[in-house]
Amino acid sequence: METIWKIISMLISVFTIFSSLFGWFRNGYEPIDADNLKMSAVLISDTHISTKTTDAQNTLESGVKDMAKSKVEANMLMITGDLTDNGLTDQYDALFKIINKKAAAKKAVCVMGNHDAWSVGYFDNFRTKYNLGTLSDITNPYYKYSTEGYTVFALGTEKGYQENAAYQNEAYLSDAQLNWLDSQLAATFALSDKPAFVLCHQPINGMNRQPEAWALGGLGAQSEQLLTILKKHADAGHTVIICSGHLHNSIGYAGVTNQGNLWFVDVPSFGVQPSRGDNRTTGTGYVVECYPGKVILRARDFTGAQFMDGYQYTITTTEKVAPPTPEQPTEPVTKPEEPTSEPVTAPPLID
Repeated sequence: METIWKIISMLISVFTIFSSLFGWFRNGYEPIDADNLKMSAVLISDTHISTKTTDAQNTLESGVKDMAKSKVEANMLMITGDLTDNGLTDQYDALFKIINKKAAAKKAVCVMGNHDAWSVGYFDNFRTKYNLGTLSDITNPYYKYSTEGYTVFALGTEKGYQENAAYQNEAYLSDAQLNWLDSQLAATFALSDKPAFVLCHQPINGMNRQPEAWALGGLGAQSEQLLTILKKHADAGHTVIICSGHLHNSIGYAGVTNQGNLWFVDVPSFGVQPSRGDNRTTGTGYVVECYPGKVILRARDFTGAQFMDGYQYTITTTEKVAPPTPEQPTEPVTKPEEPTSEPVTAPPLID
């Protein structure tokens, strides 16, 4: 069965390449400034795929259909956790079947949420199906992915509900994972001044209106350690963007906030109806567009195939952008005057 899935995934990848080259079927939304676009992505969370009901599957399939029509193919589809309802293999099969069916992006970058860690063998389930569904080779719950000079760090819990009831909602990030993130951020920023994205299902304690939205909705015991690492790199002059879901907020409830160069993005619930906020529609998320010196997040109802007015955010980054080369004034070209010839008159005749 796995061999069949690999063949299918490879065929999908080939089709994606050709559809990207020739623009087949891409008649949907377009970027704000296609000429200066450096990287684009789709950012969603909490797809909650179940095989007991098909509601979340139908929502994702409808949303992916819209994503796949974008006139510029997204480099990444980023999903910040609770991919499934219980972390079961058949739920992952359904998830990646939908994602790959329409080729929503060139690469899916996914992190585990608390629901994904509710089953026995939850990480093996995730790793096996993620690697198979995206042609990847991750070995840990945490990993990184780079495209077009931009790097995404995916953080994942290392303890699940079956091991400790505390992790029914919270995450556990080991010292090894946190040290890995710290060193990898340092290595990345040593080579590039582009912004770095960090995906973590649960928000840092106290962020994204967490206490107000849900008292038990924070990352947990390692929250302060993670915040310290992110702030260290942000305070050193680098742009760090951490994206989290988990709270089941709607678009605009917490939105996008910042502490200096550290930005916090609250990603709305996609697969189940948001619990709070004014726009409690399923199937919403962000189109992320990276330009020199800025990142623009455009809220979109992917199931309704429309952008959502009033929920566009611009993150000004610390990336050094060369000023445009001024156009050199050109002197008007004038043709030299043609020499005028006097009329030739014959000399007088001498008698």
